[in-house]
Amino acid sequence: ATATTTTTTTNGSVERRDSDSSPRPTPAWAYVSLAAFAAVTWITMPSPLQPHGEPTLQHVFFYGWMTAISTGLGVLPFLFMPDVASYWVGVSNAIAAGMMVAASYSLFLEGCTYA
Repeated sequence: ATATTTTTTTNGSVERRDSDSSPRPTPAWAYVSLAAFAAVTWITMPSPLQPHGEPTLQHVFFYGWMTAISTGLGVLPFLFMPDVASYWVGVSNAIAAGMMVAASYSLFLEGCTYA
């Protein structure tokens, strides 16, 4: 059995660690997933990125794929640093919430101008 220690840091967050463990390595599936995402991105990239005339189905899929990949980029720090203090998780959530409020406001204004 491993002993678990609880430590309170200077910013007030509580960290729990096994006393005999070092930081966990990044799992192999994370690297495989990143390689798969890169392969799908490369394979589906349309020949001219900017469509001339009507966009094709390949353009629409690629831009949707890039949106999904960009959304998922926020998870990368947690794959490579799984033991993040709760303080920094809170700061990151606050920044993300601020960005979402700003995006919602700008989309609301744009919708009102076209209504």
